[in-house]
Amino acid sequence: MDIFLDESGDLGGELSKPGTSQHFVITLLLTATQDTRRGVEKAIERTIRNKIRRGKQGKIPTLEIKGTNTSLEVKQYFYRQVRDLDFALYTIILNKQHMSASVATEQERLYNDIARRILEQLPLHAATDRVVLMLDRRKSQADQRALHHYLSDRLHERLPRNIPLEIFPVASDESKGIQAVDLFCWGIYRKYEVSDLTWYRSFSPKIRAERLLFPPKEKEES
Repeated sequence: MDIFLDESGDLGGELSKPGTSQHFVITLLLTATQDTRRGVEKAIERTIRNKIRRGKQGKIPTLEIKGTNTSLEVKQYFYRQVRDLDFALYTIILNKQHMSASVATEQERLYNDIARRILEQLPLHAATDRVVLMLDRRKSQADQRALHHYLSDRLHERLPRNIPLEIFPVASDESKGIQAVDLFCWGIYRKYEVSDLTWYRSFSPKIRAERLLFPPKEKEES
């Protein structure tokens, strides 16, 4: 079982400041078999080769595909190659607009808590050989180590004793799986941040769990 984790939006910052996101999204891509993982990775490679590098002679070849700067046409080209594969998406969306000030000040603790919540949704009891979790390497070494130990403890609590666990922080340009989940995470982020469902609708059948933290309060009836 291979798990790829990525995020979209920013966790902190003043909401009134231009460029600060109103939401923060963590998404997991779960592949139950190595064949599925290889299928997803090959689809990313094929998309870069056929849709990104082609026609750009004289420029440094693109080795990475990201949700923020990839056209809808390219995203859909990628998805057509993986839609029949057996993978699942799990996502948690943090609504920063309704988050208390005390929660917002402890960003690392908040990130770890969101990651724990999303991992708790995974069917880890179904793991048959091993579980590999790959994280996009964006934090400092100290924060990365703290997150590694925290997630390792939480996962071991739920894994069968005979199933080994490996956790790797990797740069996104080194992992096709991270690039794949980044495309999906960006689509979920766009749904909540700007109500753009264009890309989200294409892959939404693959979403196994989608949870909004601190949802807007319902208006009281007059």
